[in-house]
Amino acid sequence: MTAGQLRRRKRDIVILAAWSRGISQRHLAEVFGLPHSRIVTILKSFRAEAGRAEDRRQTGDPTYRDAFRQHPDGRKRERSNPACK
Repeated sequence: MTAGQLRRRKRDIVILAAWSRGISQRHLAEVFGLPHSRIVTILKSFRAEAGRAEDRRQTGDPTYRDAFRQHPDGRKRERSNPACK
């Protein structure tokens, strides 16, 4: 990712977090200086990503399992630090 792409991705994550906390799309558009349609597109893209992750989870795709650090057979791994138990 280029620096600009990374900056936009971080901005989009902040937009998603704020929207999920109840801030309106119109207010987000005003704060970030974006058209309302761009805010809608950002939120739709996150919904699409969540749908693809759910599909991977349901089909047992190993990339989903690896993201959550589980054994290939689906069991959760033990914590390496016993103080965290």
